[in-house]
Amino acid sequence: AQLEEEGDFHSQSDRCILEMLAAIRRVLLRREESASRARYLLIDDGGRAIAALHRPEFAGLLPRFTCVEQTRKGVRELEGTDLRVPVINVAESRAKLDYESPIIARSVLEHLDRILCQGGLHGGKGSVVVIGFGSIGAAVAERLRGLGEEVVIADACPDRRRMARVAGYVVEEETTSALRRARIVVGCTGNEALQQEDYRHLRDGALLVSASSSDVEFQAWHLRALGRPLPEMGRTRGKLPCHCVYRVPLGGKTIYLANGGFPINFDGSVDPIVLGEIQLTRSLLYAGGVQAMKEWRPGLHALDERAQEFIIAGHLRIDRSST
Repeated sequence: AQLEEEGDFHSQSDRCILEMLAAIRRVLLRREESASRARYLLIDDGGRAIAALHRPEFAGLLPRFTCVEQTRKGVRELEGTDLRVPVINVAESRAKLDYESPIIARSVLEHLDRILCQGGLHGGKGSVVVIGFGSIGAAVAERLRGLGEEVVIADACPDRRRMARVAGYVVEEETTSALRRARIVVGCTGNEALQQEDYRHLRDGALLVSASSSDVEFQAWHLRALGRPLPEMGRTRGKLPCHCVYRVPLGGKTIYLANGGFPINFDGSVDPIVLGEIQLTRSLLYAGGVQAMKEWRPGLHALDERAQEFIIAGHLRIDRSST
């Protein structure tokens, strides 16, 4: 609830992670369990907890942990870390990339449609710019195109731009060029899709939507500080920034920030994704946890292929039965 005053989510999250690890260290010292082989299972979403575990002050905890990483952003976060614990890479498993991405895309666009209708923001002409043509970005773009939208792709990676062209999309070499034609910008990079200097290229009335994690896509803490929640979207008093649409005055223009820059489909409900579909993700994490508890070798490990095949088969059975 204090995000507007204290800045970005990551800095606050890091503080909570350090407090958690310090508390675990205190418990272990008090219980004198250092000789025990019992371990903690750390399931991370973004790699920052696993990275924090490798700080010098927590060196004594390393033998007590085994880990699972859920997101590709987290895997990238750990690239410079000399891993001294096992980490099961659910994030880049075939099952997650191929089968979860369309589920996320559908959820993102359902929530986007809800915000557009409730806030009266659906008017005007222009493209929908998707920044980032990875697994989520490609799935979002495909679904948008299926709805008849003019979709423009921007990506810093030449290979992904080439893939987007092959798939038949309009591709802009420079993100700033894409922004000038966008009525909606969907960030799917998992990193900083826009810098502060990019804001001036946005057209009046543009809506910024995050389809990744945290609030880093648009450095949203800066925009939240400049703007105010939309009263047209219903009660705003007492709501968290991540559940509000912000109207942001910017250099003579007005732009809009969905969910305060946090993922648009994180709406505070228990399950923003249909229960039968989200079981795919939960099953993959469960399989990763089981594998992690049996793994003692440090480093990044692929999710077991047999477990993936079993989960995919179950997911497809549920998917067929619901159609």
